[in-house]
Amino acid sequence: MHRRTRFALFALILGQSACVRWTQVPVPTPPAPPNVISNVSRVHLTTGGSVEFLTLVVATDSLFGVRNNDSRMRMTVSLDQVKRIEVRQKDALRTLGMLGLIVGGVYYSGAAGLGPNR
Repeated sequence: MHRRTRFALFALILGQSACVRWTQVPVPTPPAPPNVISNVSRVHLTTGGSVEFLTLVVATDSLFGVRNNDSRMRMTVSLDQVKRIEVRQKDALRTLGMLGLIVGGVYYSGAAGLGPNR
């Protein structure tokens, strides 16, 4: 594999997680009104696993939503089994930091015809 291709692949793999962050959403205690989460969300279960949802509705005793997988099936989980609920949000600061690292790497490597190693 060429040096530039390796560098581009490495930057792509690192950049996948740099633009988003997961923030915790409080689990409501009954009697609370239903909470609709329209962003991609992740539910950590007490058994140790986690499930991703495209849309999620947190009711007083359970939560239900459409899973974020190929089947897009609807799933219901009891609140007794929920350890933590997280929502995926965009993170502009981490995105700019990653872009700065990529530009600095291209400059330093000489791939753009500039920098100390050209």
